[in-house]
Amino acid sequence: MTLSIKAKESIKTALAMTIAYGIALSMDWGTPMWAGFSVAFVSLSTSGQSFNKSAMRLLGTVVAGIASLILIALFPQDRWLFIFALSLYIGFCTYMMGAAKYQYFWFVCGYVCIIVALEAGPNPVNAFHLATLRAQETGLGILVYSVVTALLWRKSSVVAFNSNVMQLNAIQHQLFRAYFNLMIGQDEPIDTKALMAQSSQQQTQFTGLLDAAETESYKTRQLHQQWRLYQEQIFELSAIMERWYEGLMTVQSLDLQRLIPNLKAIDKELEQRFVQIKQMFEGSQPESTPQFIALQLDKSALNSLSHFQKSALLATQTNLRELEQVTQALCHNIAEIKGFSQQRVIPVNKIQPAKAEFAFDIERLASIVQVMATLWLSFLAFIYIYDLPGGIFFVVVTGVIGMALAANPNRPASSMFMPFANSTLFCSFLYAIIMPQLSSFFGLGIMIFIVTFVICYVYSTPQQGMGRAAGLSVFVTMISVNNQQTYNFLSVFNTALVFVEMFIILVISSYIPFSSRPERAFTRLMSRFFRSSAYLIATLSAEQQSPLSFWGRKRKAFHLQELKTLPNKIKNRSQLFNTNVLSSASKEQIQAIITQLQVLNIRLQILLEVRAKPQSQLLLKSLSMDSRAWSDSMLEALQRLAKHSVIENQVAFRTQLNAITTHLELQIETILNGVADEQLSEMDRENFYHLLGAYHGVSNALLEYSENAHSINWTVWQETRL
Repeated sequence: MTLSIKAKESIKTALAMTIAYGIALSMDWGTPMWAGFSVAFVSLSTSGQSFNKSAMRLLGTVVAGIASLILIALFPQDRWLFIFALSLYIGFCTYMMGAAKYQYFWFVCGYVCIIVALEAGPNPVNAFHLATLRAQETGLGILVYSVVTALLWRKSSVVAFNSNVMQLNAIQHQLFRAYFNLMIGQDEPIDTKALMAQSSQQQTQFTGLLDAAETESYKTRQLHQQWRLYQEQIFELSAIMERWYEGLMTVQSLDLQRLIPNLKAIDKELEQRFVQIKQMFEGSQPESTPQFIALQLDKSALNSLSHFQKSALLATQTNLRELEQVTQALCHNIAEIKGFSQQRVIPVNKIQPAKAEFAFDIERLASIVQVMATLWLSFLAFIYIYDLPGGIFFVVVTGVIGMALAANPNRPASSMFMPFANSTLFCSFLYAIIMPQLSSFFGLGIMIFIVTFVICYVYSTPQQGMGRAAGLSVFVTMISVNNQQTYNFLSVFNTALVFVEMFIILVISSYIPFSSRPERAFTRLMSRFFRSSAYLIATLSAEQQSPLSFWGRKRKAFHLQELKTLPNKIKNRSQLFNTNVLSSASKEQIQAIITQLQVLNIRLQILLEVRAKPQSQLLLKSLSMDSRAWSDSMLEALQRLAKHSVIENQVAFRTQLNAITTHLELQIETILNGVADEQLSEMDRENFYHLLGAYHGVSNALLEYSENAHSINWTVWQETRL
């Protein structure tokens, strides 16, 4: 019989839990539940990247042990400074968990420090002994789980990495084929939005799999630079195809076969490159090498187009040119990785971007406030509530789970209620009926294995990770295993009360500093998106007049980061909606809103990129009044959307924008007819048409969004509910 993946992962965790208890009891360590507690939380991520995660777990445990001993040594007699310093450290770890890399390492650094410092800190006489013991027990659980997952049914990260690379290339090939067919006016039955989502998911997995593959495979590690270059190239390819897709609707009505005479040759060459990439990944020598192909435009046919059509065609030409360059570089790089090329890869026309300004992330800052509030509320309850059930353990478990929740705002505290409730009832039965019948570790070990397996099997998906950790932590707490085992049924009620107290604290802190209701978070994030968009539109003209100051650059970097990251955050929050409560909006309407936000985001970024290119000062000055009118109209609309989510008079807004763009095109016609050819270079004209197309793209995206938003009753989203 072949075991399923979730059965194998459940067996791994169950075996690690049983071995950890066996070793802790054989060493006669006090409260071996901390070893089990550690297994419960390191099992949050169950993937085949065993060695990489094992290193992060062990290193994080060492860092946390040192940090906890430093805190105890610095504040042995001052509980307020102690908890203040501890909360700052945990807040820092929680903030770092929001970064793209080493999330797991920072989680271990934080939660192990909570266990060690809070268990040992309130007892300064035996602080060092307790800290060492808790570090040993926690490290034991982490070490045992790491060894078991590394040796038992170890899923090769190299195999998973190669599979990811093949799937990513296949998806991007399908996207290219679908987009090209759409560009030339052919209907394509493929769901491009689903493919884009799959591509994004595969790219997200790529980085972690590459890190793990480099750890496991010497060959992959030797090709580190080439694989990192490949990572840059596939991200660049995806960005180019997104920009290309956004401009397809405008050029579909044009006769591209006449405007671009060698369009079929371009199609054939790019298609062949994706086939060559697939062949090389499969280990076959490519039948041919990439051939450079220039995009030719028919000048006479180009002159027959309107200015907006010219701008759209030139934007498409640029996208195809960039697509040709990046796919050529990709083919050369993969040929070197697979040993089919002896020539060192140099990125084709690769321009290194300027170093991005550092900018804080509001959600990550909010996670610091939330986890510090969780720690302080639980600590104050421990200090001022007489005979609080659980004592310092209540502070520990609240802090650990609060840290995991604060780092992931898309997991509401309510999602853990049923796992806690079910585990409490089940473990109460085990403690009162089953455990008194056990007389040796053989029977206890079987019980620990079976219960752990059942909990992990029931809560097996990554989305149920917190439920699994909750169920396991309830289990190890309620059975309270020791070498000198005693039974007191009151401990069951005390433990149940600990988790009730914990939920009260977690629910309160989930509203600090922002409301945890998904619809409130959704509208708040949208408001921030439109405020950042308005700020960036306002800086377009200001930047040309004078360079930005230090704080101006920091502020712009912050709003650029908001613009790039908020659409995905908004999408994640929308998945938590209760559509029965929000009856004013269907899932389709919400999805349409999110899609339009993503389109607006891409087009705003294109506008910012194009505006940063050198522009003809003659044309800019001649159109300064019209561009200012456009900017003012955009600013007014974006600021209104930031406050009210909708533009009230939709017809008037559309009429106003149409009037501005119509007048803008007439002005361009007049200016270009009156300018001699020698006054404007070909680059000036091309950049200016790109700018014109970017203005047009942002206008259309904002109009489409506002029309979709107008169909939703946003007042219901702001109503107070229990």
